[in-house]
Amino acid sequence: FKTLDGQTRELLEDDLLIWDSEEPVALAGIMGGYDSEINDKTQNVLLECAIFKPSRIRRTARRLGISSEASYRFERGVDQLGALRAINRATY
Repeated sequence: FKTLDGQTRELLEDDLLIWDSEEPVALAGIMGGYDSEINDKTQNVLLECAIFKPSRIRRTARRLGISSEASYRFERGVDQLGALRAINRATY
């Protein structure tokens, strides 16, 4: 899987990916996919509001050597009760 930083990552079977209807678009809780970056030609946007098990994100990020804003946030846990409010606000 090629991440936003242009590196191709070798994933394990239990690594979490976020998919659109056809292909993976992000390494869940860690980094978006290279081909899903928003640019001048973007016509569709996939909004994701997720809650992941912090230890799972931490393990995958460390194994792959990725330290991103997303992994920092998800490794520490997110407000589970605020997820619905957040996605509603984002889509508003």
